[in-house]
Amino acid sequence: SKNKMRIIVVVCVLLLTVVVSCSVVNGNQDTNTTTTGAPSPLDLNSAFVSRGEMLEALKLWQRKVSGYPVNCRGFVDLFIDDGVFHFPVTQTTDPVVGQRRMYSYCEKQRFFADFQQVEAVVTGTPVFTGDETVSFHRTLLLVTKDNKCRIELPGYAVIQYQYYERPQPHGPSKQVLIREWQDYWDHQQFDSQWDTCHAKP
Repeated sequence: SKNKMRIIVVVCVLLLTVVVSCSVVNGNQDTNTTTTGAPSPLDLNSAFVSRGEMLEALKLWQRKVSGYPVNCRGFVDLFIDDGVFHFPVTQTTDPVVGQRRMYSYCEKQRFFADFQQVEAVVTGTPVFTGDETVSFHRTLLLVTKDNKCRIELPGYAVIQYQYYERPQPHGPSKQVLIREWQDYWDHQQFDSQWDTCHAKP
């Protein structure tokens, strides 16, 4: 009868509507999973270095500042080409600017040329003190080159990071590098340990 046919048509339409609705929902879920999933380590669309990326960069900082002896090339590669290294921050010490000067500093100055071994350790919880800036307590464990005397140098580091692109064989590589590293420590305390290490018996 006509009524039965109408009922069958209505049921078919309802079933078709349900199927289409489910397909749309599943499609949206797939799309959302793709667009809101875990971000890549370096988000090319980000204007600023994220906190997570800075924490990962600090792991690299510990490895590159440590060495037996310190690898000056690895140390310098932590910075952008015109980066700033201020160690320590005082009125009488000038910052070292640029990778070429940093490399020369690393090879010729007390830090790090006079030490056969350096171990850098983040000893406090990093604090994010501004856009792309992290501050933390750190300790440098040092062994002198001439007489293998141990020195412990606690201090406080303030590091400002930025995204930086360097040419690579397969195209530019985006990295999180140091724009400026300011380090604060007690120069008198260090000099006292140094003098003790080199005191004549």
